[in-house]
Amino acid sequence: MQNLIDLSSEVEDLMEHLDDVGASRERLQALSSRAIQIQKVREIVDTTNSTRATMKRAKVTLRDRPSASKKLINKSRQVTESFKEDWEKALGDRTLVTNFIDPAREHLAKNVTQALKEDWRKFVDETSPQIPQDWLNSLPDGGELGQAKNDIVDCLQDIQALRADLPADETSIATVSDLSEKARTIFESLDGIPESVRSFLRSASGRGARLNELTDEVRAWLSEHEMIDQVRIRFG
Repeated sequence: MQNLIDLSSEVEDLMEHLDDVGASRERLQALSSRAIQIQKVREIVDTTNSTRATMKRAKVTLRDRPSASKKLINKSRQVTESFKEDWEKALGDRTLVTNFIDPAREHLAKNVTQALKEDWRKFVDETSPQIPQDWLNSLPDGGELGQAKNDIVDCLQDIQALRADLPADETSIATVSDLSEKARTIFESLDGIPESVRSFLRSASGRGARLNELTDEVRAWLSEHEMIDQVRIRFG
């Protein structure tokens, strides 16, 4: 990547040189176009460096930064040599884009940025609580349990929304941890529900529970949580 940075600086120097000697409009346009294309690649470099630094400060585990392939490095050297031999021709030649600029952009997108995204998503997945969907489905939609269920669902949805994109700053990373802790606390407070009750709730919220599943323990728990009036009996 250092070759890319050096090349970008060289283009800026050449632009100043052409301006001094009153170069033709066509030359300036070609020079400006290449400078803009290289600058766009440089912006991706800066963005990934900034994001990586942010994630490291927040203690997100990151793999080693993916290095450029030998093929890309060799092309960078070829471009540098072509500048030395005939910089004017090199600027106007489309191969500068196909041999260097496009491969550099593709490398950054597929390797560097993708690696950061994978590390970020792994961090989010390991941080967020593993709450089974069927467990959530077993909870009723109304009452105290329904509110707890909605709160957990909201937390998990917000976490997934943050997971989709790389964090803009450390606040995003802290928010993932806070939402995860909130969802985990609510889950743990409800995870003490007796197994017989959870089994009944799962059945009643799905295909329907059998009458023999409405045991004394289940009935007592439902009454304690003011849910007994929500029970309906029907023939299957």
